[in-house]
Amino acid sequence: MEELHVHDLYINDLEIDKFAGMIKDNTQCYKFYWLESLLNLLAAGKKEITYFEAITEMIILAWYTVTYYHLSTGSDLKALHQVNALESAIKALQSVAELDENADIEVIREAILEHRDDKNFKGTLNNLTRYVPYAALKSFGVSLRVENKKSNSKERIITYYNEINKTNPLPYYFGGGNGLDTCVIWNDCWANMVLENLCIIKDWINYNKILYLQKRNPGVPGIAFKLDRAKVRKLNDVRNLWKIIMDSYLVIDIYDPEIVLNGTAYDVDHYIPWSFVAADELWNLCPVDSSLNRKKSNSLPIWERYFTAFANNQLLIRNGIHENEKIQKAFEKCRKDNLNAIWCQSLYNMQSDQEFVNALEENLYPIYKSAKIQGFSIWNGPAI
Repeated sequence: MEELHVHDLYINDLEIDKFAGMIKDNTQCYKFYWLESLLNLLAAGKKEITYFEAITEMIILAWYTVTYYHLSTGSDLKALHQVNALESAIKALQSVAELDENADIEVIREAILEHRDDKNFKGTLNNLTRYVPYAALKSFGVSLRVENKKSNSKERIITYYNEINKTNPLPYYFGGGNGLDTCVIWNDCWANMVLENLCIIKDWINYNKILYLQKRNPGVPGIAFKLDRAKVRKLNDVRNLWKIIMDSYLVIDIYDPEIVLNGTAYDVDHYIPWSFVAADELWNLCPVDSSLNRKKSNSLPIWERYFTAFANNQLLIRNGIHENEKIQKAFEKCRKDNLNAIWCQSLYNMQSDQEFVNALEENLYPIYKSAKIQGFSIWNGPAI
């Protein structure tokens, strides 16, 4: 039987190092979202992709990161630190379509199509086509000499990369069409490689995207959890703990002192929004009236107005675990998913009320301030 060599099983002479270079040396976020959008569309069966289709996917990929989590994807250094073209497109769409920050993906997609010809929104889409499709291929060629604006025209750049593609296949080359209908076409050899390694490549893009976003959002926790829409949260044990507390203590809603909460009709609220802390920590959670929780939504409560009431409800946990065996057992069940911060390990064992409140404020307020700086809106609370 003839000996089988490794190179007979799999031959890959593609320029993988240059493919890796597609998302290197980033002063902006565009390359991450552009390449990921092309991958997603390829995986959906599209090898010929218009700029409009790719940019639609880019907006969807970045939507929650920008709107719900309030992360910066980079500023335009040439425009006095204004938001970049992708953020501008998202904010323009959000304004013209009046979309909620946590809107469903298909709602976002339909809004992009519906408002494609809106003057301001279309302008932001065109801005994204000026450099992004070509800059992503820079690692496969040499830098174009910029003599004047005309010499570096779209037509010249497309011709340049299509010429390279004739002898050294690029991941994609440029087809026909004008404006947003200009198309890029995946080369079969690259498309096959990408589809065979899709999960690995997407994880690689997201890893580098996380590093990029962390540099531009220093001090913001949980960047890795803020690339997609919020996942299911682990609040069942916390809810059960508060139900047992309500059986033994009077629990007043922190946003409306006229409301006494019972063991069934309440929500578990993140005092500082989950979209900032990206965690379900017990020290940031409290039971609230469902309608008030919906009104507060993704905002910060006024610290001076509500922190004392919040701390008093947290004291009910501290008191309960020392006075009530059922509460203590329910509290212990929260340890795995809801008590992970190092500083809180001793919080609920503190002896005096003032010591407890001081420790809670000392650790919670800096997080609150960071969220405020990041752009989270302030909720004034109900009219009382």
